Amino acid sequence: MDSNQLALDLDQEQARSTFAALDLGSNSFHLIIARETSNGLQIIDRYKESVRLAEGLGDSGVISESSLQRAFECLSRLAQRLRDIPVHNVRVVGTAALRDARNRDSFLDEAEEHLRHSIEIISGREEARLIHLGVSHFLENKNTPRLVVDIGGGSTELIIGPAFRPRLAESLKMGCVVMTEMFFGDGLITAKRMNAAIQHGKRELEVVERALVTQGWDQVIGSSGTITAALTAIDSLNPGETAITQDALEDLQDVLIRQSHINDLGILGISNRRMPVFPGGVAILCAVFDSLGINQMSVSGDSLREGVLHDMLGRVHDEDIREQSVQALLSRFHVDASHARRVSDTALLLFQQVQDVWGLNPEDDANLLRWASLLHEIGMNISHAGYHKHGEYLLNNLDMPGFSMSEQQLLALLVRTHRRKYPILDLKLSDRIPRLSTLLRIAVVLRRNRSDDVLPKPQVDPGHTDLGLSLPDEWIHAHPLTKLDLEQEVDFLRDAPIQLRLEGVS
Repeated sequence: MDSNQLALDLDQEQARSTFAALDLGSNSFHLIIARETSNGLQIIDRYKESVRLAEGLGDSGVISESSLQRAFECLSRLAQRLRDIPVHNVRVVGTAALRDARNRDSFLDEAEEHLRHSIEIISGREEARLIHLGVSHFLENKNTPRLVVDIGGGSTELIIGPAFRPRLAESLKMGCVVMTEMFFGDGLITAKRMNAAIQHGKRELEVVERALVTQGWDQVIGSSGTITAALTAIDSLNPGETAITQDALEDLQDVLIRQSHINDLGILGISNRRMPVFPGGVAILCAVFDSLGINQMSVSGDSLREGVLHDMLGRVHDEDIREQSVQALLSRFHVDASHARRVSDTALLLFQQVQDVWGLNPEDDANLLRWASLLHEIGMNISHAGYHKHGEYLLNNLDMPGFSMSEQQLLALLVRTHRRKYPILDLKLSDRIPRLSTLLRIAVVLRRNRSDDVLPKPQVDPGHTDLGLSLPDEWIHAHPLTKLDLEQEVDFLRDAPIQLRLEGVS
């Protein structure tokens, strides 16, 4: 990429309406930049670079040095491209390779330095939801039940449902990079290897095949570089083809075998960067067609990054899917919603007094505290004893549409630390947690009687490692149990990163 083309000079008004989504895929990094207009999103730039992050990952579980070097060089270039876009208008997501890599944390530390933006790792099902969202905006008929298939470098996502309302979303650990390494690692393509790769794919699909077929669909849509490249190759063999059919896919498979080597696939019209992983992608596509009985697949130009863009716009316009996820969990686990809202309101009242001194984000951190307050009793549906620990487990393992894996971890930690003795934490995850959890703990204690009684505004005095709390004397004397609970909190937090000071309570 020409460095002169990287920078985008934006005035302040343009910057506010400009959004960017960066997909750190297992094979390629994809950037899309769009401007919000009265007619919707207008794409103003796209960039794609083959990084092959998953190369070698299957054997060692570690991103290789060569892949790391390619990734960091790419991210440094992209940082220049993103520099004039407001930070809150940029979202960066990592997928299968980063979900699985043993050296993920060290990669993220250095990658965020190069990019100068935070990176979210999303679960396979969240990736599937965002892909479905991106494809749905591409389609004209929004109500037709459809199967969406996306073959990435490290995973394959399959989603069924009408536009914006997926009924079933699955993510399988097979992608074009890993599949090519497993069966075509030396570049040779034979009928025996291709058949073995397809059978491997069909075995992976067995666990979801029945559920998908039972749901049914009227239309099949493919997205991703692999499927787009397959249509390009099919069109080169039979010009004018606009969809992938079972017959055309079998013909493509035969051509790959006749060419016999990855380096000899140029006749198919696919790019040099796609050729090294193309046979594995075709094998997965064949397995999907065979297992699910697909006869024809249309191809969408939109996918994960477009889904991320639209999801980000939803947050801007108060249509945050995360809110729906939290409300669904409140209902599903029979949480006392009235009490949860009282705790949330109290926690946010404390938050407003400390956010500037503690450098907390008035949007992201406030949302995190509010969601944790609403969900702090989610574990009671399992058992009252140790319910904060049950809540941590649930929030770490439930499907929560809209949330990244790191956001779920932070929520789980807040719920885990909201009561009893403060546990020893690996605070590399976030040094915000002790501060936010201290606010949540105080709110829970002050609302422990679970009544609608008017609570006097508590005053807090934040320090670097402590928090002073004061309440009116007459109220404290009228609530002796609350006084005892607060004194116990002082003991619970004595060895915590943030200690509690009771001021004027005697």
